[in-house]
Amino acid sequence: MKKILSHLWCAALLALACTACDSSSAEEPQPQIEPTGVSFVRNYVTINKLVLHTIFPFGHLAVYTDRFNEEFDSSEESHRTYAEQHDDRYYDGPETERVSDVLGKTVCKVSAVTEDDYNPHYPAGSSLDEIIRINVQTYAPFVRSKCRDQALRDNQYVYKRLYDLTPEEGALWRPQSIAFFLDEFPQVSAEPRTIELTFLFDDGTELKSKIHLYGNDEIL
Repeated sequence: MKKILSHLWCAALLALACTACDSSSAEEPQPQIEPTGVSFVRNYVTINKLVLHTIFPFGHLAVYTDRFNEEFDSSEESHRTYAEQHDDRYYDGPETERVSDVLGKTVCKVSAVTEDDYNPHYPAGSSLDEIIRINVQTYAPFVRSKCRDQALRDNQYVYKRLYDLTPEEGALWRPQSIAFFLDEFPQVSAEPRTIELTFLFDDGTELKSKIHLYGNDEIL
């Protein structure tokens, strides 16, 4: 009996030692990535006007950015502010692979309201956030990886219905890539249906833009 208890006690001690060893190895700290002081974004921009145009690809109604006016604030202080805000201080790759023309402000919300009777389901004054999806390229995942996960560097997009969009998904957008896809067409009419899009930024400022749609293939 004593031998059995002795063996059980040894087995328990061995198991405890192994558990402690596994726990120690699991808690081993990961090497810390030190900032390089170089931002992945070469220049941050502020958009003061967004011009949109509509097309009908593959039977869907889409609205793309056509051209935009940018305010370039290239001061060292402004760049440092945005780089710190986005924790964009870890890039250590080739200079030629840094990106330009990225929104410095974070988009907290995008909303759409129809100024006319859009269709029987959405009379004038209705929100269209549940039938409009935004698609935009973002560099936030790569920057948040401290510029280490190369799989996140390109071809990262936010594709969400407007009412599902969160401020966390509104960072480091490439404004040239903004597109909107409408799940429902406006009703057929000789007069265009006007939709007002509003971008709300993290500093409280807003950017508004209007698009005009017919209920057929004519585009205003």
